[in-house]
Amino acid sequence: MKRLLMKRLFMSILVFFITMASIAFVDEIATHIIFGNGAQTLELEEEPSIYTTSTTDFTVWGASTGHGSTGNGGSSTGSEQKPKKIYDYFGDWRTYTPYSIVLFYRWSVFILLKVIPSCCYKQLKYKKATPELIEEGNYYTCDDVTVVISVYKPPARFSDTLKSILSHRPKKLTVVSSAEGFERVEEMCSKFPEVTLIKSDKLSKRDKLVSGIKEVKTRLVALTDDDVSWNSPCFLEKLVAPFQHNKKIGGVGCKQVGRIEGFCDWWGIMADMRLGVRFLELMATTRLDSGSPCLSGRTACYRTDLLQREGFDEYLSHEKFFGRILLSGDDKCITRWIINNGFVTYHQLRDNCELATTFETGWAFLSQLKRWSRNSWRSDITSLFVERKIWCITPFTAFILFDKMLSPFFMLYGITYFPYKLYSMGHYELVIGWFCWLLFSRFLKLIYYFTNRQKWKYVIYLTPFVIFQYFQALIRIWTLITIMDRGWGTKNVTVDKNNNIVTNNDVLKSKNYIYDDEKNESKDDQKNESKDDQKKEPKDVDINKPKDIDAKESKKCDVPEDSDNALKNIGLFPDKLPSIKRHTIKFVE
Repeated sequence: MKRLLMKRLFMSILVFFITMASIAFVDEIATHIIFGNGAQTLELEEEPSIYTTSTTDFTVWGASTGHGSTGNGGSSTGSEQKPKKIYDYFGDWRTYTPYSIVLFYRWSVFILLKVIPSCCYKQLKYKKATPELIEEGNYYTCDDVTVVISVYKPPARFSDTLKSILSHRPKKLTVVSSAEGFERVEEMCSKFPEVTLIKSDKLSKRDKLVSGIKEVKTRLVALTDDDVSWNSPCFLEKLVAPFQHNKKIGGVGCKQVGRIEGFCDWWGIMADMRLGVRFLELMATTRLDSGSPCLSGRTACYRTDLLQREGFDEYLSHEKFFGRILLSGDDKCITRWIINNGFVTYHQLRDNCELATTFETGWAFLSQLKRWSRNSWRSDITSLFVERKIWCITPFTAFILFDKMLSPFFMLYGITYFPYKLYSMGHYELVIGWFCWLLFSRFLKLIYYFTNRQKWKYVIYLTPFVIFQYFQALIRIWTLITIMDRGWGTKNVTVDKNNNIVTNNDVLKSKNYIYDDEKNESKDDQKNESKDDQKKEPKDVDINKPKDIDAKESKKCDVPEDSDNALKNIGLFPDKLPSIKRHTIKFVE
């Protein structure tokens, strides 16, 4: 483990210095291109003082206005010398121009393509049944939706996920599980007779999604992660509403928030703020051209006939990047499929269409960030430069994707090389002012997040989040260098050199996959260890003296309640539940 940490630290330092050298080189090239060979950086005066002195006379500030005094016996030199200023801001305009251009470009994109469109965003309303709507085939209800969940190893909250989804009354809920961990999935699903459980021998999430989509008979299908909860009472109804307004909408996303377990949950707050930044971008792209960088795999609803078209299975299951098959990034792949088939997307981003999701913690969360970043690089390169249909169907979204590719380099330039250049020129107060401006500008980009009554108190985390964002920029650059790494990170699944999906031991496990029984076992072990420590005899105790050793307490196993009664007690279903037989299907490779 120490060796792995040292390797990561060394590679991070190497990436930082390579980036800094590249930024310095690009900056010098840009300066010479703009101003020619005559562009030079002005140097400081040798005596940065407001006083000009010599051995025979001196002139103090104000001499040019007649208020100065002279020395050397009261005799004046006969010529008034103007004082030398400490800084010459306007004389250094060549130094500021390259970054001023970058700053102008960045804020123009932010205001014109994000702030203004997001202010004009509106969520589509659900239409009630009318004869015209039904005749046109544009009337959708929750009974038209089948939910598909792909599971590799179920998280601790998987039962809560099933309970949350079933409370919204979809037509069918299908769970596709891998062979590994299937027993625990079957145990959790046994409490819900409405669940259709499918066993798959495939390790890839993409293959399991394909297996689940093939079984869908309804007009809409919702693909969902195994750790989410649909918070809003009318979540599913709002999710299907855009399909009633436009037949060209192929997929719909929703609002997402991260679960925060207390005011000191640093990882949860950082992840939730990260979603807040993305939230503004999704509102803008939805309003501009009904586009989206990605319909997140946490929950998205699609037209079933679109995902059951010929070629979709091959497109999703065997997506390749430079000849190498991919493991993660299924949600971005499906989003591209929608765009390439001439459809658009939509996001329902109000509180009545909100879900909560769980993020990892510690190194596992950083592993998630690296996986998402690699997925973005690969998908954006494919979408913008290989398939290129996005430029015709959603051009504003395509430009925002291109801008995101440049963003980490601009961010590192603004936080490292530019302040260093100001400092080397002696403009210390400009360095301080620049960092204050960065903090304030980041606050402006998060102001919508802090307007939430429940989240304004997290404003004290603004400075840590700014640091976190620049750390994300480093991760973005690092993942561009290691773009061919196809491991999952938080699961022991990867792709080998022969493009085969295999299991490995390189996995970072977090508390999200620690179950209640494991927690109880760990607590019992701690209690037993503490008892054993108390019963340990000192060295000088007579060894012939008998010891009283208590027998270990037997573990208590809670017998689960009957599923029908359990659902009645929480008020999700009426007294009589539909008797739907749960079945298991095994897909052989």
